[in-house]
Amino acid sequence: MKLWAISSRTVIRLLAIWVLAGSLTQANAQFIDSIYWRPADPVAGDEVVLDFIAYFGRLGYEWETSVNIEDHAITVDWYLDEMDVMMQMAGPWWGFTDLGALEAGEYNITLRLFLLYNGEEDYEMTDEAQTQMVVSNQALTLVTGWNFISAQFLPDDDDVESIFAELVERGSLYCVKNQEGSFYLPGRWPGLEHWDSRQGYMVNMYREDVLHILGERIAADEPISLEAGWNMVAYLPEGNLSAPEAFQGIEDVILIAKNGAGGFYVPSLHFNNMGSLQPGQGYLLRVSEAVDFIWNEP
Repeated sequence: MKLWAISSRTVIRLLAIWVLAGSLTQANAQFIDSIYWRPADPVAGDEVVLDFIAYFGRLGYEWETSVNIEDHAITVDWYLDEMDVMMQMAGPWWGFTDLGALEAGEYNITLRLFLLYNGEEDYEMTDEAQTQMVVSNQALTLVTGWNFISAQFLPDDDDVESIFAELVERGSLYCVKNQEGSFYLPGRWPGLEHWDSRQGYMVNMYREDVLHILGERIAADEPISLEAGWNMVAYLPEGNLSAPEAFQGIEDVILIAKNGAGGFYVPSLHFNNMGSLQPGQGYLLRVSEAVDFIWNEP
């Protein structure tokens, strides 16, 4: 399906903008420059749009795309008609295509560029590029410094090193700690081996990044065994809840509940400045006695 067509006058105007922006490449360069997607960190069910940019020695006049998705492999064929104007100039050409709602998983993306040169009858494949995209069940945004996190999905691989491998590869993770004090320092100390879906975790980051969780949904009514004293728990409800709502039923044994931002809830004093409890966050609870806890999801 043809997406658009623009006149040569419009092309020349766009070219003038590119010249002013200083974004032109050398004449007659033909290659795919970049591939990216929206949203940047898709989760299962999101409508995903794939964007791509290429630089040409000649200017595209009109274009269309075809998409094939099979077994987590996405192939996009980008067809571009070119016209012989201002041959000594080059500029970026942008295309996009809708991928629709995707299930969770890792996708291999191949973008193939086909050009129809002015006066020719058949398209010629000019360039090809590959990349990978992760559609997660849950995407956790981590800020620089300490984060209290949890996941609503049981990772396909519960090995902590595997779960955080993408952050290690990008050099953004410093360490991960659990409520017992065990910790994982990438490349230095593998003291924390397995992920417990009912626990929250403390994660220290060199810089902001996103952790993608792939796995099976954990039931919001999954019992969590709390020991007397401090516990760090995973937040399992699907939506946001206030602290009094979330901890209804165990108020008599909660001494204090805390979030990663320093807010806290003390039922005995009827004090609460925690704001809404949210998916992806972990929470510290200090209880007076051991108790089995189930999140109070309305």
